[in-house]
Amino acid sequence: MNKTKILIIGLDGATFDVIDPLMDKGIMPCLKSMKETGAFGKLESVIPPVTAPAWFSLASGKNPGKTGVSGFQVRTKDDFEFEYLSSRFFKGNSFWDLLNERGKTVGLVNYPMLFPPYPIKGFMVSGLGSSPEQEITYPESLKAELNQVTSGYEIRVNYSDKHYRDADDLLITDINRVLDKNVAAALHLMKTRDWDLFMVVISVTDWIQHALWKYLDPSHPLYDRGKHEKYQPEFDRFWGRVDDAIARLMEQAQPDVTCILSDHGFGPMKKAFYLNTWLQKEGYLKKKGFLKKIFERRATSDDTRKGSRLLKEKLDVQKTAAFCLEQNILLGNIYFNHAQDRPGLREEIKKKLNDLTDSSGNHIHVKMYQPEDVYWGKHTHLAPDLFIVLDDFEYSVEFRLSDRLFLDRPSNPNRTGSHRLEGIIMVQGPMISKAKIEGAHIYDIASHILYLSGVPIPEDLDGKIINNLFTPGYLESHPVVYGKPRPFVMDEGFRKKG
Repeated sequence: MNKTKILIIGLDGATFDVIDPLMDKGIMPCLKSMKETGAFGKLESVIPPVTAPAWFSLASGKNPGKTGVSGFQVRTKDDFEFEYLSSRFFKGNSFWDLLNERGKTVGLVNYPMLFPPYPIKGFMVSGLGSSPEQEITYPESLKAELNQVTSGYEIRVNYSDKHYRDADDLLITDINRVLDKNVAAALHLMKTRDWDLFMVVISVTDWIQHALWKYLDPSHPLYDRGKHEKYQPEFDRFWGRVDDAIARLMEQAQPDVTCILSDHGFGPMKKAFYLNTWLQKEGYLKKKGFLKKIFERRATSDDTRKGSRLLKEKLDVQKTAAFCLEQNILLGNIYFNHAQDRPGLREEIKKKLNDLTDSSGNHIHVKMYQPEDVYWGKHTHLAPDLFIVLDDFEYSVEFRLSDRLFLDRPSNPNRTGSHRLEGIIMVQGPMISKAKIEGAHIYDIASHILYLSGVPIPEDLDGKIINNLFTPGYLESHPVVYGKPRPFVMDEGFRKKG
């Protein structure tokens, strides 16, 4: 049996735009060494490049058209019934399930949306989407152990909360504390458990960029030179701590292969656009009374959100042709009311958005994605009918109705950076070449994990094997083996638990 020991460290939102300068300044020597001695490149995320669908696509090796997972809330039926992404979607569909079936032991720490934890050959610690007050570990007894090791395990820092407005020092303190606890938990589990593959996701790298980007970019509308001089060193020190954590994890693990990756990249968020307000102004959306949030992001894994019922309560369904539901503010998610059977609606809206100008008359570049152009699979029809991105993600696209169409600053002063399509990947190991990887996609990760572990790759996975990732002759002497398709299924047990 293949005995390759694999360590994967996820850095949520990491981008070479941030870490390259830090490596050049000597702040991240571990990652610099990996980049110089192994393979590296940009890792393309999914549309939309958001935590939930990105980490899910990485785990499943499939695009959202095959799984239906294109956001934090997953549309499960044609009539706008949604369910919060949970482990019922992961179970049986993830690379670790395939490894388990071949006798491999897997450790997962802080994996986003993987809640509630379920029995695996190994151990599982839930990440974003869960709370330390809940049962977040498998086995269940592991929670008390982690609490003891970390003096109280923590998962999340709600960086966008009003609690952190004008409290950047407190935010940085809390982010560093959660980083330390996540790393301490991972080191403890590495040392005390057997494993063939160990994966830990560090989420705080995303949150600090959302909150502090305004101090890093002189072109940002909220840039403050004095605060830049104070917080740029804090930001750099944080990434130095991350690099040190990576070095300690690698030293403890002693893996055959190490992979550092991110689910998406990062950049500035400078302005806001109120999409439902625009749809209302253009006559596509008609409301009943005040349109409140349809979805609550803090839903439990057992909750379902009856989108069809709520839409009927808040919208005039007979007169509404198009509307945006809250999934994220990174881009717009436009759904059409197909009951109206309105030919040419999408092209009509696209034409108007192509001519969009801000309140000063300046043209805004709007990039639009139709799901059938970026997804493939039987669940493609469950995705929004149109995704829209304004000025390369520099605008947030707001769900709530407003008395204005635009805001010339971020809608939340603690959310001043946002996601980009290109994340990072670095790989090191005896069979890994010293090369720049081109064309890597987040779907590719599961296929490579299975290949390196000696497990057949289901032929319906979307990932491809990257030839120049491996040393010359390795693929010829270790041929890729493909297996039967692995149809996507959802575990009904989690729904019945509610």
